[in-house]
Amino acid sequence: MIKKLLAVVVSLVLVVVIAAVVLAFVFAGQGLSYLAKVIIERGGSYALGVPTTVDVVTVDTTQGSLDLDTLSVANPEGFSASSFLALSDAGFTVEPDTLFRETIEIPALALDGIDLSLERSASGANYDVILANVKRFESADPSAQPADPAASTRTFIINELAIRNVTVNARLLGTGNEAIDDAGEVSLEIPEIVLNDIGSAADPITMGELASLVVKTIITASLEVGGTQLPDLIAGDLRGRLSDLLPLSEMGVGSLGELLENPEGAVRDAVEDAAREAEDAIRRGLDNLLNPDRDEEQPRGE
Repeated sequence: MIKKLLAVVVSLVLVVVIAAVVLAFVFAGQGLSYLAKVIIERGGSYALGVPTTVDVVTVDTTQGSLDLDTLSVANPEGFSASSFLALSDAGFTVEPDTLFRETIEIPALALDGIDLSLERSASGANYDVILANVKRFESADPSAQPADPAASTRTFIINELAIRNVTVNARLLGTGNEAIDDAGEVSLEIPEIVLNDIGSAADPITMGELASLVVKTIITASLEVGGTQLPDLIAGDLRGRLSDLLPLSEMGVGSLGELLENPEGAVRDAVEDAAREAEDAIRRGLDNLLNPDRDEEQPRGE
C-alpha cells in the first residue's frame, strides 16, 4: 500500500516538474519576446531621435530564433511619407545559452523588405533630423548624447547581417523651383548587402548602434548605387552629413562589396566583357564558316 502511495506521489511530482519546465519555457519565451520588443523600440528611438515601433516580436527559446514583423521609424514632423524607414520583417538565430546574458551572440540576422524615404523641402530635410541625432548619439561627449534613462545594457555580436529588398524613395518637396521639384522624385533598388563580424567579443554593439549602422549602410549604398540618379540637392546633403559621422569602418564594417564600391564601373566592365565575348564568338563563327577544314587539319599539323 505504501509502495503504491509512493508511486502515485512520485508520478504527481514528475507531472508537476514537467509542467513547470514547460511553463517556464513558455513564459520565458513570452518574457523574452516582450523584452526584445522593448530593446528594439528603445534602441531605435534613442539612436535616431524619432519614435521606433514594432508590431510583433516572437522569441522561440527552444529553437534559438527571433522573428520580427513590421518595424517603423517615424518620419520627422513636416514631411509627407508615413515613415522614414519601414521594415517588413526580420529574423535571426541566436545562441540559446546567450539569451540571458548581457551580450547576445547572433550567428545570422536578416532584414528583409526595407523602404527608406528621403525628403527635402525648402525648410530642410527629414534625413537632417535623423542623421543629426545619430551624430549626437555617436558623440564621445556624454552631455551631447540624447537622454535615455531606460536604455538597455544588452549588447550584440552579429556574425552575418544581410539587408535585402531595399527600396529608397527620394523626393524634393516645395523647394520653390517647380522644375526641380518635378524632376526630383527617384526610386532606387539596392542590391543585397551582407556585412560580416559586426561587433566582437571585446567590443559588442548596442541596439542603438545597430540601428545607426543599418541606416548609415543603406544611405551609403544609395549614394554608391544611385548617386548620379539622386537629386543633386539630396546627394550633396547626404555626403556632407555622412562625412560628419563615424565611418562604417570604425563600426566594424569593411567594404560594402565590389558592386557597391563601384557599381557604375562594375556594370560597365560587365557590359564590356559581354561585348568582347560576343565579338570573339562571332569571329570564331566566321572563321569556322570560311575555313571549315581548319580544325580537322590542325591535329595533322602537330
